[in-house]
Amino acid sequence: MDGIWLIMSCDDDGRWVLDCYWDVLFGGSGMRVHSSIEMRSARAAEAGLYANQEVSCALVGLHLPRVEHQSASMWTLGDSAYASIQSELVLNTPFSELRASFHLPSVYLSIRDKASTRPIICIHAELYKNRPFIVSAPSRYLSSFHPRLIEPSLAYSALNMLFSATLAAAIASSALATPLKRADGLSVKVTGPASSVNSVKDLKFTAEVTNNGAEAVKVLKYGTVLDSLPTRSFTVTKDGQPVNFSGVKLSVSLNNDNAYTTIESGQTVSVTHEVESLFDFATAGAGKYSFQPITEFRVAGIDEQVAHPAALAQVSTTSEAIEVEVTGDLGKREWKRATTQCSNSAQASFIEASYTESKELARTASSYVSSAGRSDSLFTAYFGGNSVSAVTAILDRVANENDSGRTLSCTDDFGVCDGNVIAYTLISTTNIYYCDIFFNEVDTQSLCRGTTVNARNVRGGTTLHEMTHATSNTDDITYGCPADQALSDSQKINNADNFNCFVTQVYANTQC
Repeated sequence: MDGIWLIMSCDDDGRWVLDCYWDVLFGGSGMRVHSSIEMRSARAAEAGLYANQEVSCALVGLHLPRVEHQSASMWTLGDSAYASIQSELVLNTPFSELRASFHLPSVYLSIRDKASTRPIICIHAELYKNRPFIVSAPSRYLSSFHPRLIEPSLAYSALNMLFSATLAAAIASSALATPLKRADGLSVKVTGPASSVNSVKDLKFTAEVTNNGAEAVKVLKYGTVLDSLPTRSFTVTKDGQPVNFSGVKLSVSLNNDNAYTTIESGQTVSVTHEVESLFDFATAGAGKYSFQPITEFRVAGIDEQVAHPAALAQVSTTSEAIEVEVTGDLGKREWKRATTQCSNSAQASFIEASYTESKELARTASSYVSSAGRSDSLFTAYFGGNSVSAVTAILDRVANENDSGRTLSCTDDFGVCDGNVIAYTLISTTNIYYCDIFFNEVDTQSLCRGTTVNARNVRGGTTLHEMTHATSNTDDITYGCPADQALSDSQKINNADNFNCFVTQVYANTQC
């Protein structure tokens, strides 16, 4: 069953929690959690609404116990029960009919196409103290939706009336607790060397991130100035042109608290960045460089358990770029490195298997895209309005990869593996390095045995993620399948994790 669920609940302490679930069928199977602030194991009721010629919207309540599986939330059908409809309000327009029923604590809303008597959308809301407040809109009714059938003003009025009624019922039945208040914001200050230096070895910067809010927050550190690893924490340009990045790009796990930096109210956290070996200054040449810190953060309250990165709030701040003129030594800085040979035969076999599976995932996904086209809902979710050829070009580079000079290593030669990094690619060489937690991942067939795409723990998907860095120079803009889908079109085609989630979802939908 596919649809949209917004569940608001109040516990015994009066704390309201909002859970949002959005599950969509791709190719007849599959489920996607759009976002979730809190996961609950309690039973909840979902409303299925059906239409016939006599009654525009008849309600059948289905009790659906929730089944937790890793990071995904799924539902199973149980016993059904019928509920009555009372106090109807009907509004007619030339093309559609709005029918709202109030029998508090329940509210029902339907918008019906007059020509076919088929509901375009049906919504059911219930509000109980210490029980979930549920809004359900089964999306199977949206398959025949045509935009002309719903006038914008009518839709807005209907939804406004629905939520105003339920909010009034909530206030009347119990005192509302204030939801968790986010920090007012983060500020960033960056200091650097003198305005002119003789050597790139003097390019050292200190980023200070201050929590200006009244509450402590935890901030995802990867891909920001809070990341002390040799990743891209700055955008560097010379004469308005970007300078090539030559550091590392990562696959990371976001399940551990040490993936986040905790910043108390009023506290400032400082991170030092030495960028001499992270950008190709030698090719760019002497001149004035601009260093713009990356200051888009994803944060959570200090007491929140982040079940999924989509539950993180996005906070953007600004910081002035620092301009530094480099007049002398621009010599290319080589990374200090040890051997890249993998002496552990079991790990070497594991890496080789992941490599084979990554190429198969790429071939399967490329074939799927070529057949389904850009109007396919899964393609649109992960790549928006990008062309089929742009996506297949990146997938085909992975499928056809045959560079004998590229190394796949089980040794952390550059000290990047911090317990959350799964693997990383050194852009200057395109060599790929696997961290210890990579060897806990599962084979591709596990997608047919209960492993979810949202878990992002399929070894072939991880290697494909890194291979898109190595062969197409993709970036790490964000992580997590729902977060990937929220990116702009230009970001989607350039984000390695979009390809990881897409190819594993294609495999789960077409090969299982």
